[in-house]
Amino acid sequence: MTAPSLKLTLLSILLITFYFNAFSQTNGDDRMKIRLGFSSPNQIHRQILVTEDSNATAGIDFGYDAESFENHPDDMYWIIENRTFLIQGIDIINQNSVLPLGLHTATDGVSTISIDQLINVPETLEIVLFDNNNNSYHNIKGNSGFTLNLPAGTYLNRFELRFVNNNEDSISYEEEETEVEIETEAEAEESNTEIEAINETEEVVSTKLGLQFFNNTKSISINNPNFQTITSVEIFNFNGQLKAQYNLVTLEHKIVIQTNNLNKGTYILVLNTESKRLSKKILIK
Repeated sequence: MTAPSLKLTLLSILLITFYFNAFSQTNGDDRMKIRLGFSSPNQIHRQILVTEDSNATAGIDFGYDAESFENHPDDMYWIIENRTFLIQGIDIINQNSVLPLGLHTATDGVSTISIDQLINVPETLEIVLFDNNNNSYHNIKGNSGFTLNLPAGTYLNRFELRFVNNNEDSISYEEEETEVEIETEAEAEESNTEIEAINETEEVVSTKLGLQFFNNTKSISINNPNFQTITSVEIFNFNGQLKAQYNLVTLEHKIVIQTNNLNKGTYILVLNTESKRLSKKILIK
């Protein structure tokens, strides 16, 4: 091993030791922690950690996120801003949280992603592995994890850790305000020209309950001048599958909800209140 490689390895070990000590369970520490494990075809086991901490963010935070500088033939890591991390801190973990995962293997074979340890995790919180290849959810809480046969390679956009299981969620509904009939993707795109053209900074001045989607920020904007109670906001694909759901909607005049990791395509955005249901067709670019 060359001197620079040895220094880098030692630095990596010291940093990982520091961060694991910082996030270790201590008296009075009630933060939620999830230690996720990866077992590779070559019998390599990697453990990564995520901690809920109100002082952290969803981005990169020095002192809360530990970047990976190691070079193993098989490995797993968090993906934050296109960089790889073994430890991450995040401000909140709930059913709307999406934590991208990356992994690579040098050998074809069976890999397993499982939970190594849970600390201060509510019993009601689901923990699932989402596979972008087939939009499937795999419960890994309270069992031996998710096992699959992977060809050798690097997977940076396939897997995510999520906290809601939408495998069984589907819906049949009728539009209350507008009937939506989609025959082709081209027609869907044409019908959404007005929605896409809305600038994020424009103020919605209508006195009615309003619902918009902004492609430039991938966010949902709700105009709620009469402070109606919003029970949920949902996003469905055109097969009727629920792709995202937001239940903890604040009671404000104008509400912005940031969406995460929705693939490009046409969706139905649904807003539910105690007395009515609004829906809008959107095109995510």
